[in-house]
Amino acid sequence: QGATTHWLLDDDQRGYAVVSVAADIAELQRIGVSEQSRKQGLGRSLLDEAVRLAAGKGADRMLLEVRDDNRAALNLYAGKGFVEIDRRPRYYKDGATAIVMRLPLMKGCG
Repeated sequence: QGATTHWLLDDDQRGYAVVSVAADIAELQRIGVSEQSRKQGLGRSLLDEAVRLAAGKGADRMLLEVRDDNRAALNLYAGKGFVEIDRRPRYYKDGATAIVMRLPLMKGCG
């Protein structure tokens, strides 16, 4: 079974998340919130929805990569239970390091 990509949009289209699910692994490809809508819980809500979707599709873990200098995102993910499992030095074009994070999921949730 190949990967399936899912786009999640909030009702007002102020934010989005992109999740791919392949067998038992989900990957949060991207999450974004408009500048004026930040710090209002929208990113957290989109992340929750992405996790529910992934678990409902049978994934038992979710992975993501985040820049090591993106404190807001790192705090969001850590607050939801993601843990660092690896680092990818010079992953981004500007030479920044990517932190790989994982969240265990319960199959069939959501």
